[in-house]
Amino acid sequence: MTNYLSAEVLRIEPAVRDALIKTLDAFESGLIRHVEPTDLKPVDWSEPYSHQFSGEFNMAQWFMPHKCGTAACIGGTAELIGGLGPHTINAAKTPELYFLFYPDCDAEYHGIKVEHAREALRNYLTFGDADWKLVLGEED
Repeated sequence: MTNYLSAEVLRIEPAVRDALIKTLDAFESGLIRHVEPTDLKPVDWSEPYSHQFSGEFNMAQWFMPHKCGTAACIGGTAELIGGLGPHTINAAKTPELYFLFYPDCDAEYHGIKVEHAREALRNYLTFGDADWKLVLGEED
């Protein structure tokens, strides 16, 4: 078992920390795969839809509902897996949480792959900083 920083040290709610740990577990167990927005079948907005975890990841979208589920970024996935409900995580709670969800990097968000998100999330939970530039190889 990995010893992640406490919710208190991360300055986030315990439920958010728990949801992020569940998200990391899903990344590490292969339950999440990267998808391009063009691969998704659009929702028929005249019909009811719900946000449901379908294992699809795209860092450029908090939520992207489609006919078979919802593609989401780290934050959206955490809300889905953690049962927190759509748009309940306050990304602006701390700068570190904000930059976990909105990386300060040169990469285009839609090109961030699962393995990068997994490493950044592990960094955040372990050290308190996602360190996207290192994860994406953008460090000098």
